[in-house]
Amino acid sequence: MAEIYVPINYSNVKDVIPVGEDIIYSTLCRATKGEPGSLKFWRTHLLITNKGIAFSKPGEKKRDPPELIYLNWTRVIYVLKKGLRLDLFKPYPASKFECEFLDLTLKFDPTFESKDKFKKRLKEFPRKFIPFMLEKKNTFLQSQDSSFLAGSQRRLLESFIEKMTKYYNKRF
Repeated sequence: MAEIYVPINYSNVKDVIPVGEDIIYSTLCRATKGEPGSLKFWRTHLLITNKGIAFSKPGEKKRDPPELIYLNWTRVIYVLKKGLRLDLFKPYPASKFECEFLDLTLKFDPTFESKDKFKKRLKEFPRKFIPFMLEKKNTFLQSQDSSFLAGSQRRLLESFIEKMTKYYNKRF
């Protein structure tokens, strides 16, 4: 069942979602990217589908249009208490990688809901999306797409899934 807290047509983020995917969650978020001392913040419309998430990022220059981004669920590192943490790997020349993290934190907007409903939704968010994330990571491990993972990477992902499952069962 879809949970739409902000209208899907609130922004043009829906344009980046592949055809045939159902939107299961729509909300506003505060995006935080970078490292302490050089953090960037912006407000974005977040759409979650059964296969991925979509949001926007400001253009490089102020007059540039926002960049629309769609990532599949394997790029979600954690479901945080109030949102999501994403992994944004950027390949560099010579096989070096720049690893960036992006936090998407749910934001309250009085236009769309009351403060009490928002607080309740904050509590329900991890309960709803931790199992969803774990299911997607398990599916990825068992698919052909995970064949590139080295043994240690596979064990690390399996360990993460096991620990998150224990955390979820203990907490919720």
